[in-house]
Amino acid sequence: MGLYSYGLWKAYYPVQAYDREKFAEALASLPEKPSGHTGLQYALRNLDSVLEKLTGRTVVFIISDGTFTPEKESRTDVPYVDPNAPLSLGKKLAQKYDVCFCVISTADDAASRAVLTRLGAVSPCSIAIPFERFIDRPEYNSGMLFMVKSTVDVKTTTDTKVTGAKVDNVLFDYDQYAMRPASEQNLDELGRFMAAHPDSYAVIAGYSCGLGEEAYNLNLSKFRATAVAPYLEKKFNIDAGRLVTLWYGELNPVGDNNTEEGRRLNRRVEIAVGGVEKM
Repeated sequence: MGLYSYGLWKAYYPVQAYDREKFAEALASLPEKPSGHTGLQYALRNLDSVLEKLTGRTVVFIISDGTFTPEKESRTDVPYVDPNAPLSLGKKLAQKYDVCFCVISTADDAASRAVLTRLGAVSPCSIAIPFERFIDRPEYNSGMLFMVKSTVDVKTTTDTKVTGAKVDNVLFDYDQYAMRPASEQNLDELGRFMAAHPDSYAVIAGYSCGLGEEAYNLNLSKFRATAVAPYLEKKFNIDAGRLVTLWYGELNPVGDNNTEEGRRLNRRVEIAVGGVEKM
């Protein structure tokens, strides 16, 4: 785990073995107000020296408003970088290292949102999420770090109760991400439930079978997951903030990838539905 700020680059908790108490102290030491140059490029430029020391897959959470400082102003220690630099630098890092970007956007204009959206698509495992959606749905956080088995339940407290609905897996043809007509009946039932229960939400997780390259399958599972969410949004007017979309490629097979039937079951989208109502 590591914690850094930019454009005045500072390591509040250099990447190291996670210590809950020490990391909490690092979070508490962050300044209350931002300072320094804006510029996602500065974070990405400095990330190279962090990532080169790590092995295995790394998830980088970046909180940004997508703006950049267009000129050097009075600083001489920061080189001028053009506004296309974040995307260019992000692509280079994704090609050089096994890294996934989780871009958490606080952008308030179309141009800045576009910058962050493009950065969140530089690799199959990367994603861009509005800040308010990330805060409201902790599944985005856990889903980037761990693959959690789909469930129809959510944790409850003393003053809440669970509402839930069982949804069958949405299956796909080999190497396809277009939904079958037969899947619509299953999703229509879910859509009606969510429309009737405005406090409910759904976690949509895409998967693939084991045939093909890992990176290709990861991208394919992304397309499958992102095919389901718009169907619910458009047909049942479900707000996008109530749909958590994740994807895992060929991980967590539910069938034997050495058999045709097993591969058929693995080409799927799992949907977990939960929500809370006041007692």
